[in-house]
Amino acid sequence: MTFEEMKALLTEQILQQQLVTATISQPRMKSNEIKRIKLKPLMLKNQYHIQIEYQYERILKHENILLAHFPSKLDAFFEEYRQAHIDFVDETVQVQLSKKNKVLWKSDKTASPKQVHLSHNRKKN
Repeated sequence: MTFEEMKALLTEQILQQQLVTATISQPRMKSNEIKRIKLKPLMLKNQYHIQIEYQYERILKHENILLAHFPSKLDAFFEEYRQAHIDFVDETVQVQLSKKNKVLWKSDKTASPKQVHLSHNRKKN
């Protein structure tokens, strides 16, 4: 599988609103301040968004992006990071990239579909 095919497959799954959670990690440059990026879908004002959580050394920052604007962000993430663990409704995907963008793709189908939680605010216990 080529780098472009991998990005196309992931983008297609995300645009079909199949994403449950995702973690993008292992920055290519040690000087990169953002250590990890987490993605999760949510519904804001009746529109489907992807919440991006940037994990710095001691700080978390959040950004909500409309689904239509997300593919360009995904391209930028894979330029700067080497690993992704993505949970879709019916499968789990592990992607690793080499220095020359050679793709190692591992996919496991899940027996029962996962639930997507699109809520934005949590309930207090």
